[in-house]
Amino acid sequence: MRGLFALVFLLLVTQAIQPASARQTNARSPFRTDAANQNLPWYRLKPDAFPPSGSEHRVGGELVETDVIHRAGVFRRDGDRELVNFTLPPYGAVFYHNTEADLRDVPLGTPLQFWLYQDDKGMFSQAVRIQDNDTLNHTQTPATEQQRKQHVAFLKARGLPARIDRVEDNQITITLFAGDPTALQSLFKAENMDPVRWAREHHRVALGVANEHLRSYWPNVTNRGAMVMELQMVPTDGLCAGAACPYRLRQDRVGSR
Repeated sequence: MRGLFALVFLLLVTQAIQPASARQTNARSPFRTDAANQNLPWYRLKPDAFPPSGSEHRVGGELVETDVIHRAGVFRRDGDRELVNFTLPPYGAVFYHNTEADLRDVPLGTPLQFWLYQDDKGMFSQAVRIQDNDTLNHTQTPATEQQRKQHVAFLKARGLPARIDRVEDNQITITLFAGDPTALQSLFKAENMDPVRWAREHHRVALGVANEHLRSYWPNVTNRGAMVMELQMVPTDGLCAGAACPYRLRQDRVGSR
């Protein structure tokens, strides 16, 4: 069953992989990794969970085609030069110039590293993270700040992606998506947003339903107002937004703005 996703519109701002033999074993990982457990199956993505750290298969390649509507594309794999199709899951993240980006920001021909998981056919096509050399090398350049501002503007217009965890009466609990445990916190800090204060003061946001490609149709009609009621500080080992998730929101009555 497909998961439910949301876009949170923040009204305040409108606002080297280490070489190792795959024959090694790691008792702490009940799945195969790039570095160990060759005799075990790879971890498979689950619709209601973020993948555990280190469970991805990392592959380098050159971006040759993108479909920004469906968050998908094609890259030419390093080594054998084979063309590989990929799709970003809803929480999949793109990093360009050492900061978060949208797939549309990355020029064709850019060398990238893809963190891949197998699809239902056993092909490594599910990319939970895509990053360029600047990100791999933690390199800050003048383009980094420009890209950060561009992505913030994109989020202001499109909303922060999130997963709807549960709905109880008019209470909605969501988990915000981010590329790593500190990415969303850094964005909040850079834009002078304080999630803790938002929860304490019941700050108002807007919620819009999105599909698995993070597309929301007729947001001016379908968006609903909500108040931030609670912020839970939770640890994470995957691709959730770290200490900024989950949020508990109280949605306004249907038909209100």
